[in-house]
Amino acid sequence: MSTIIAIDTGYGNTKYCRRVGGNLQCDLFPSFAPLAQSGSLEAIDRDGGRAMVVVEVDGSKYEVGPEVYDHLPGQFTRILDPDYAKSDQYLALVRGALAMCRRTDPLLQNVDVLVVGLPLDTYVDRQAELAKRLVGAHPLPRIDPRAKAEIRVGTVFVLPQPVGALLGDLTHDSSPRALNRTTLVVDVGFGTLDWYLGVGLRPSSRQCGSARFGVARVLEEVARAISPRAATDDRVHRRIDEAMRQRQPSVTVAGKDHHLNDYEGVVRSVARLGLAAMLRSVERLDSIDRVLLTGGGAAFYAEGLRDMFGDRVVIDPDPVFGNVKGFAAYGQSRLMRSAVAA
Repeated sequence: MSTIIAIDTGYGNTKYCRRVGGNLQCDLFPSFAPLAQSGSLEAIDRDGGRAMVVVEVDGSKYEVGPEVYDHLPGQFTRILDPDYAKSDQYLALVRGALAMCRRTDPLLQNVDVLVVGLPLDTYVDRQAELAKRLVGAHPLPRIDPRAKAEIRVGTVFVLPQPVGALLGDLTHDSSPRALNRTTLVVDVGFGTLDWYLGVGLRPSSRQCGSARFGVARVLEEVARAISPRAATDDRVHRRIDEAMRQRQPSVTVAGKDHHLNDYEGVVRSVARLGLAAMLRSVERLDSIDRVLLTGGGAAFYAEGLRDMFGDRVVIDPDPVFGNVKGFAAYGQSRLMRSAVAA
């Protein structure tokens, strides 16, 4: 049976998805990959847990996994620049996701199709280079002594990230009407706000784009409003993020509770700036039949989009995993197409 793995290596979280039988198994971990300290275990979770793995890139070892916050040095910060996909940390996160997939199949040694994504502001310039980088052997810690200390990747497809959510959406409705309607996908990722306008899957490339108004910008501005010193503190950002997602009334910074209601205006302000950047690219709104809102920060933009588009706005039922599930669907369709052609 062919193996298809989809990985969405975002600035905030790395999402991964693998089809097992008839079901998709998806999970995520924070997109941090600090250098491993001397003496770190090759697989920190020897007890069979899901905490961490240590992966190698060009001779350096990195700690990757769900509990990575406990392994960060004091000055560690996220990589949010356009060259993210070229960094060693990015490759460490991809290899970490492959290692996590190996947990469900300790003898996994070959991936027939790997599908990944890039933000729209880097897709054109980076996609060919990234595909080339990910093909071939990736050294990984062994869970089962019968397996090789690597996973070999055959074919790699790189997609613009918002296309994933649209592909996933069309798997539920592939009627002629759906394939011919004009859809605006608004993908609120951690680092970027991406938008993709197209008829069916055919893009209107000049009306697609990206801007740095993702979740990171929201957290930075809320943190700055609480305390200027907290604006660049990733640990404070994490607290704010968790409090917002869990709908907590307040967040604690420097030992003091701050009511989140007091900062709703800051969130709306960032969303307005992001939507203004999108409108300069999209311009004409009446030709848009449907707006699909996806991404981990979808809730920050829901109100502003509804003010603009009314009931044309549809929120992805699984916005965090919307793109990576669509990537998996794309990999499956390409594999089936190849089998038919053969």
